[in-house]
Amino acid sequence: MSAQHQQSWQHLSRRTLLKTGAAVTGMTGIGAVETELAYAQEDDATVTIRRDDYGVPHIYARDADSRAPVFYGFGYATAADRLYQLELYRRYYHGTVAAVLGSGDGDTDWVQFDIEARHNTAGEPSLDEQAAEQLTADQRAVLQAFTDGINRYITEVRESEELEFHQAFQEHGFEPEEFTTTDAAGMFVASMAYFSGFQLETLSATVLDALTQETGSEQRALELFEDLQ
Repeated sequence: MSAQHQQSWQHLSRRTLLKTGAAVTGMTGIGAVETELAYAQEDDATVTIRRDDYGVPHIYARDADSRAPVFYGFGYATAADRLYQLELYRRYYHGTVAAVLGSGDGDTDWVQFDIEARHNTAGEPSLDEQAAEQLTADQRAVLQAFTDGINRYITEVRESEELEFHQAFQEHGFEPEEFTTTDAAGMFVASMAYFSGFQLETLSATVLDALTQETGSEQRALELFEDLQ
């Protein structure tokens, strides 16, 4: 993942991004519930999603030959709980937030955010090329299974007369399209780029080095640096 992917998130606060997604997430319900899914990519592979009394999903695929069925269930359960958040993270990466949330207000400028996001993800190699080069066959299968699990839930909601998409989709007047593996990988890139703070360490080191050169004293540089925190 390129360090430039974090640039789009720098002018928006973490609180803004968290509130945008987390305020509309929620579990499907509290209480022990069990769901079984057939995983079509492996014969006789049954995925069991068992929610405990707190609604936390525990995912099993005891007869599976690989990890993929577990991640299929993980994608399904995550979509059931947090589909709108997944949708926003997908849009954070692709730069399409303003298309559904508008231009923003106050300190939130989604148009500028989208422009920078598209600029940062337009370079080479593409995310698909990076995945093909850097991921193992097992990891690619896991990513595909996770994506398929998300789409399984989306399909069930569309075909159901009882289920409906999370309220925020209705409030903003759109429904989610099916996810691709690029979308799924992009969600992880978006979350890591903004919330991991990986680039802050490099920035801090650069600032401290500049202060040391300017003052000629490591001790004085540290004192000034602490004032900046």
